[in-house]
Amino acid sequence: MKQMYLYHLSMICNGKSQSTQKNLFYRCNKYQYKHCKDQMCFLLQNVHHDAITGWLMLASMTYREKQYINSVRILDYALSKCTPEKTQFKSRLSDLHQNILRLEVFQKKGIIRSLSILYMGFVKFNKLSNLIPVELEMEVQEVFHVIPSVVYAYFLYFLCYYHSQDVEKCIVVLQNLNLTIHGNVFIPPDDRFKAISYNILGIALLITGDKKSALEAFKQAVELEPNPVYHSAARRAAMLKTT
Repeated sequence: MKQMYLYHLSMICNGKSQSTQKNLFYRCNKYQYKHCKDQMCFLLQNVHHDAITGWLMLASMTYREKQYINSVRILDYALSKCTPEKTQFKSRLSDLHQNILRLEVFQKKGIIRSLSILYMGFVKFNKLSNLIPVELEMEVQEVFHVIPSVVYAYFLYFLCYYHSQDVEKCIVVLQNLNLTIHGNVFIPPDDRFKAISYNILGIALLITGDKKSALEAFKQAVELEPNPVYHSAARRAAMLKTT
């Protein structure tokens, strides 16, 4: 019962952290400090239902605050939890996962806590979320938006290195993002999630100025999932063609 309570509390805190808005009339350092402190408190509660996405949301917050070094450190920690025994959203538990859950150490933790350790979820941003990177705000103008965790981690790495003007690391991260998508690494077995991933890749390529490759990525996204509700690939491709 306690674990179920912590799980639901964690989910509530995830939503609460994204809806906490900065008051435009109070821009003093004291108010901003309190805002960040409250938001971080909600985000730390969020790690109970899915540690990886919980830390990724915290990395989003530090990125929005332009704390790129801190964001990279959090991303390093989050990705260190992306181990082979993790199971993906919408995937059935394999024999390996079933055996892991039968271990005494996991049985003592309870099913909710055990699944939060084994489960590889996705990053979910609410409509008009104040945690989503500025570069992705188009995705949450009308509805919420979901992104596979590892895909989002590499995209956030890319943004941090891009703004830090670290060209070498930008290239390496883009290669890792590309390999992750093409290899379906920790991407749920659903064309919709693959399409969202290609859209993310296209946005990263567009930021670098590679419009041709970005357009190809957007086209891939639309082919996999033509419904514009789930991603902005069609709109972005149309905008590219007019420039």
